[in-house]
Parts: sequence; structure tokens; C-alpha cells
Amino acid sequence: PTAPAAPIEVEPVVTAQDAVPTDGAWGVQVGSFKSQQSAEQLTDRLRDAGVATEPPKTAQVGDTTYYRVHAGPTRDRDQALALMPRIRDIAGTEGMLVKHR
Repeated sequence: PTAPAAPIEVEPVVTAQDAVPTDGAWGVQVGSFKSQQSAEQLTDRLRDAGVATEPPKTAQVGDTTYYRVHAGPTRDRDQALALMPRIRDIAGTEGMLVKHR
């Protein structure tokens, strides 16, 4: 029998304390889903890995509602860009850089 694997410690890239929920901040849109459940699952996965996230945002496109998953916000563009490789490792996509309004 093999011993159970040791837990992996994850160092947060952007913590909730680092996040800046102000106009003009930057973030990364990680995904856009028709399913709210899928968006919430990705949000949870990012949070569990130590990435600050916001609750999924809704966007209406025609008759379809999309649930968008964002990481951040961050203080500046460079900090948001630095998140992208980490997000790729967690979610399988780098996401898209977005500026908060």
C-alpha cells in the first residue's frame, strides 16, 4: 500500500486583500457560460487555488444569458497579466484581460 499524498500548498497569486474593487481596476475574464452552475464551479476552483474572484456576472446577448467568470480585480494591468499563466494552469485557458468600468 502506498501512503496518501501530502496536500499541495498553493501560494495565492492575488488574495482577496490584494483585490481592488474600484473603477479602473483590471481583471481576467476566465470564461463565459450558459450554465450558472458551470460558472460557479470554475469560480470555486479558482478560489480554492488561491485566486481572488468575483461572483459570476451576467450578460444578456440576444435571448441568451451568459455567466462570466472574472479573476481579480487587481490594482493594475501588469498584475492582471501576471495572473494569466496561473489561470491557464488551473482552468486550461489564459482568459482575456478586461478593464473594470
